[in-house]
Formats: sequence, C-alpha cells, structure tokens
Amino acid sequence: MRNSWSARKLLWLGSVVTLLLISAALGARYWQSAAHAQTPTAQGGMRAGPYYLMFNIDPATPQEGVNRLTLEVRDANGKNIAHARVEISAHMAAMGTMPAMHVPAELREAAAGVYRGTLDIPMSGEWPLTVAIDTPELGHAEIVLDLATGRKGVVPANAAPRSSAGTPQEMESGVIQLDTRRRQLIGVTTGHVERKAVNYTVRAAGRVASDERRLSDVALKFNGFIGTLHANYVGAQVRKGEPLFTVFSPTLLNMQLEYLSAYRTREIHDGGSGLLKAARERLLLWDVTPEQIHDLEVRDKPLDYLPILSPVDGIVMEKMVVAGSAFNAGDKLLRISDLSRVWVEAQAYQFELPLLKTGIPAEITFPEDPKHVLHGVVSYVAPYLEGDTRSVRIRVELDNKDGALRPDMYADVQLAVPLGQRLVVPEDAVLYSGANRVVFLDLLGNQAQGRA
Repeated sequence: MRNSWSARKLLWLGSVVTLLLISAALGARYWQSAAHAQTPTAQGGMRAGPYYLMFNIDPATPQEGVNRLTLEVRDANGKNIAHARVEISAHMAAMGTMPAMHVPAELREAAAGVYRGTLDIPMSGEWPLTVAIDTPELGHAEIVLDLATGRKGVVPANAAPRSSAGTPQEMESGVIQLDTRRRQLIGVTTGHVERKAVNYTVRAAGRVASDERRLSDVALKFNGFIGTLHANYVGAQVRKGEPLFTVFSPTLLNMQLEYLSAYRTREIHDGGSGLLKAARERLLLWDVTPEQIHDLEVRDKPLDYLPILSPVDGIVMEKMVVAGSAFNAGDKLLRISDLSRVWVEAQAYQFELPLLKTGIPAEITFPEDPKHVLHGVVSYVAPYLEGDTRSVRIRVELDNKDGALRPDMYADVQLAVPLGQRLVVPEDAVLYSGANRVVFLDLLGNQAQGRA
C-alpha cells in the first residue's frame, strides 16, 4: 500500500510539474508576444504611422511638477529624422465642474532626430500624452501614450493589437481604449456618419448702392446761365421729358435765330433745304429736342430761356447749381439716379475667394427688418482686392420698383455655396487640434480610432 501511494504521489507531482512547465512556456510565449506588441520593429520603440519612436521620461515614475522628456524619431531604416515638427501635449479630461486641461511640452532638437524638453504637470492624475510628428517627406502621424503620475513608465494607449496567422501583433496608431466606465465619466455619446449635400455659407456685410448703369449726369455743351430751377433740391423725383431748369445762352439764342432764318427761306433760295438741315442738326447736337424745334417753328420766335428736359426717370442725387448760376460747357449740373433697380455690394474675405463665382444664390436681410428676406444671385465678383481691407467686393442686383431700398442702407448678405455630396458628422464630434480636425470612429471592443 505504501509503495502504491508513493507511486501515485510521484505521478501526481510529475503531472503538476508538467502543467507548471506548460503554463510557464505559454506564459513566456504570451509575455514575449506582448512585449513584441509594444516593440513592433527591429529597431525597438513604438510605431506611429511611418515613424519609429524611442520615448523616455525622467523620472521614470511621472510626478506632479517638471518632468524631462526625450524623444528619438527614426524612419523605417532606423535613421534619425532631423528637423521634424514635433509636438507633445498632455491632456486631462473634464471631471464634474472641472474643465478639461491641456498642457503642451516645451521641446527643442538637441541632436539630429533627438528632441528634448520638459512637461510641467499641474496636478496628480491621468495625463494621456499626444505625440504628433510631421515632416514634408513622410507626412503627419500621431500616437497617444498612457501617462499617470505615481505610475511607473509610459506605454502606448492607442495600441490596438491585431494578430494574423504566422505574424506578430502590431500596433495601429490612432486607436484608444475606452471602457464603459471611462465613457460614462467623460460623457461619451455617439452619432451617425451620413452622406448629404453640403453648402458652405458665406456671410458678408454689405450696403445698398445705385446701379451705376442707371446714373445720368446733366451737362450742357455751351456756356450759359440758369433761369428757373425746377429740380431744386437733392432727392427730388423727376420724370423723363419733364423740365429740370431753364437756361439762357447767347450762343443757343443765335442758333435758334439761324434755324428760323433757314426755315423761313427754305423755299426761296436754292439750297435752302440744306441750310435748314444743317441748322437743325446743330440744335439736336446741343440737346434741343425735336419737339422743342417744332415748337420753335410754330412760335416763329426764339426762346430766351430754353427748358432743359430730364433724360430719365429718377431721383436727383447731386445738385451743383442754383437759380441764376453761371455754368461752362461740360460742367456737371445735376446727377440723376434711376433707383428702380439697385445693387447690394458686400465684402467677402480673401480665403473665401475660391468659393465665389457669379450665379450663386444670395439672401439679403436688413437690420431694421431681419425677418424680411430678399433673394438674388451674385452678378459680379471683383477681379481685384480692396487695398485697405484685403477683401473682395461682390454684387447682387435687386428690383426696387417700390423704392423701399435706399442707397447706403446696411445689409446682411448670405451666400449658399454648394459643395456637393460630402460625408458629414455631428458638429460636436469634431475635436480641434491645432491645424488638424479629428473625429473618433467607435470600434467594437471598447475601442475608438481617431480620423483626421
């Protein structure tokens, strides 16, 4: 019996030793694989996209206050990469009423591809590090490192081990672990990515202006004096063909007498019709209308003060004369604007130039009545920038037959620029990291991946 028990005992001990050896072997294999996951390259360190990093923090157990950082950046061939743009920053998520905190590290390139600096941690806790590297040759890459005060070492927090038959696990930059507890603490919510038509809204401040094609200046081709001034104030409304003022001019009086003389003798002398035609042409060229010439023939007497008629319907915008004023040939006496159609001119920023073109729909509102919206299209984009503001002038034409729009009124202009079908995410999902915009894709297994 004693021998049988001893044999069974030896057999049991051998089995235990065998299991321990198998467990030790499996454990050694597991830890070897795990170590390989943290060091996926022949050169060692961590991988972030095309870059291979060697990271060190002193002290080895991060502490509240100043910590010294050393980062060595290499390429796939193990060669140090000099003059890279390297940024390291620590983040603490918002907790309760405490807002999120962001602490950048101060770095400098101590040697080719070796970047040293300090990180001043203001309080104890978890401070995930974001390491961003950018070079013209290899582009941009980021990796997140799990750092906490009082815990030794810094390990990749965005390592998502992926295994395939016959190959070791490899980290993929941009993936972080988010368990249920952490999601609840930081208030993570999710939304759907959709493809839809996207418009970019250009907002610009503008003002109402007269249509320059509907401006008319009243200037005469002879010297003279103003008699009666009918359009005697700025803002007066005039109609086409109505008298603006009367003028006395010795030259114009002589031309009327010459015409009457030719008209009276047109059938007496040979060639009289030719003289009459020439005299008539001179009067027409001096803006005497055919109706006024006909009245001259009927009256058979020149007018000392000849009425000057309005060439258009509109509003007197400028007035340079009063009754009795003397004027010279070519002087601008009145400026009349037809306000039945006006311009709204606005200033857009220089960076919006690629989006601006004629035909874009526009919505115009006015501060005194923001609910009343007028619609138009961009009819003009200036081929130059304004020198003082470095902005570009755009123009929208609007109908104004009711006269509600007046020059120099302020206006708010919105242009809906179509960008076509785009992938869109909720606005709250976008994180701003310097010049980059990042969103996180929710993966299975409590993981999320950053996408720029």
